[in-house]
Amino acid sequence: EMDLEMIYGADGSNPYRLQAVEHAQSPINRHPVTGQPVWFCNMHNHSRYLRDRRPCTVPEVGMTDVYRGDLSQIEPEDVEHVN
Repeated sequence: EMDLEMIYGADGSNPYRLQAVEHAQSPINRHPVTGQPVWFCNMHNHSRYLRDRRPCTVPEVGMTDVYRGDLSQIEPEDVEHVN
């Protein structure tokens, strides 16, 4: 289940762009079998910075990006470090 908030102009690039913003979630989860804590990050799929730098022949339909919990931009060097 996804709990989304719909916000116009959340990224500051276009005040008329409607974005679905998912509330911040803990990156630490429990493995379903072992119960051990595991870290989950899907930044590599949703980061515009990373997507713009890899080859793709398919036009982009849904624009996604990742932000800090306060909706501020994640610096490219931090994205590179996590990736």
